[in-house]
Amino acid sequence: MTALKLSKDGDLLKKIWNNNKLGPGTASPSISGNRFLVINKANVLTCAKVATGEISWRLRIKGPTSGSPVSTKSHLYFFNEDGFGQAIKVDGNEGEVTSSIQLDETILCTPAISNEGLYVRSDDHLWKFPAK
Repeated sequence: MTALKLSKDGDLLKKIWNNNKLGPGTASPSISGNRFLVINKANVLTCAKVATGEISWRLRIKGPTSGSPVSTKSHLYFFNEDGFGQAIKVDGNEGEVTSSIQLDETILCTPAISNEGLYVRSDDHLWKFPAK
């Protein structure tokens, strides 16, 4: 993974950092505040500092995942291919699974977040998890 920054005029790119331990699996990386979050092929969620690429913590999750995670200021949300969803608190010194749900359906999508809640599409249903 390489972080690049555009120049003020938008024409030139400057390399900020490179870290070969932050390579993603199928899912795209996510950003939460100053945290860069990526799930690798071995189903390990890694949190690194956006500014430096320095790894802060790692957490093994239940995979495999095809859809990308989505994040808020404090949590990362994702579903694995078997329909197992996890909410992970990411704003501390380590990742912590705060809740999970098993939907028992194939889920390959990236969830969508709105003010009203989290939306997840399985092969057979569209699920809405209301915001608290």
